[in-house]
Amino acid sequence: MAKLELQDRVEEIAAILGLNDILKRRAKDLTPAEKQKVALGRAIVRKDTGAVLLDEPLTVIDHKQRWELRRSLKEVQTKLRVTVIYVTHDQ
Repeated sequence: MAKLELQDRVEEIAAILGLNDILKRRAKDLTPAEKQKVALGRAIVRKDTGAVLLDEPLTVIDHKQRWELRRSLKEVQTKLRVTVIYVTHDQ
């Protein structure tokens, strides 16, 4: 990808996931929920991503943030029309 095209794509994905405010922060300064969102963003920033595989992505996240991240996952799936396989033991 061209650098400008990549930057546009990063900003698009960051907006979908609500990460615009943390793009410049170091990983050590992020909450567990923010780290999970960044990992998801890295997985979907490429336009040729066929599927995203998530193995218990919400295990270390508190209940409120878990709900928000689930909503973000659904939004990603709907907006980007990407297959998401989500493994969880949460009932």
